[in-house]
Amino acid sequence: MNRIKLGPLAGMGKSHSELCELSSDSSVGGSSSDRVDSEGDHMARHLGITNGASASSYRSPSSIFLPVHYESRYAYPLLIWLHPNGSSHQHLDEVMPKISDRNYLGVSLAGTERLDQDGSYGWLQTSEAIEWMINQVAWQIDTVAARFNIDKQRIFIAGQGNGGTMAYRIALKRPNWFAGVASLNGSLPANLNPLGNWRDCRDVPVFWAHGRRSVYFPESNLCHQLKLLHVAGFDVTLRQYPVADQLPNQVLGDLSEWMMSQLSSSGANIIG
Repeated sequence: MNRIKLGPLAGMGKSHSELCELSSDSSVGGSSSDRVDSEGDHMARHLGITNGASASSYRSPSSIFLPVHYESRYAYPLLIWLHPNGSSHQHLDEVMPKISDRNYLGVSLAGTERLDQDGSYGWLQTSEAIEWMINQVAWQIDTVAARFNIDKQRIFIAGQGNGGTMAYRIALKRPNWFAGVASLNGSLPANLNPLGNWRDCRDVPVFWAHGRRSVYFPESNLCHQLKLLHVAGFDVTLRQYPVADQLPNQVLGDLSEWMMSQLSSSGANIIG
């Protein structure tokens, strides 16, 4: 496994406009009410909602992971997990014990596109789907905070594959929500201007895990995208593994180690 730590550059190598050009498309216009209506209709189709309801009132299926020996007097960090394509929110039950069974509360949401009737989801990454998922994440944070003791200053978002790409999208659009973002073999978004507000979001720490022989996310793409984040001044921790697209369980332990390092540097208490 290769370990690479890239801190922010002292000076900016590219201007805001140049970064936006590298990041491709611009945001979608229209009034907010028009967008809400179109988002609801659009997402209802992709989520397979057939009862006439709009997706704007539909809540994504979700799972919650409670730490072993949950202590209500302790404000826990929260990890939001976005599953890979072909999985679902129930993937949380598999990954959380391998990350930590006592240090974090976890919550997972199903993807933005239902792939089959057996509960398999993918990540449609249109502007409507992204905004819909941002709203779902906000709702889940508030719901978990109302039921359990979490530290809203210590919320991480992470995902695998396309779920990692969606994690990037959400963190880049709402950087003030998160103490860090992690992508496990998921690429940086390539369209819809993900780095449009890079000055506001470059303070969000990044953990990036990558399989060096990945077919889904080739190393050449990683190198190009890594340069974009480095030029923009992001603090990136990269871990590479000598595998293809199936990352080893070790990556989840490394993710936990990275999150704990972020908590330690901020002065937060850690259970152990």
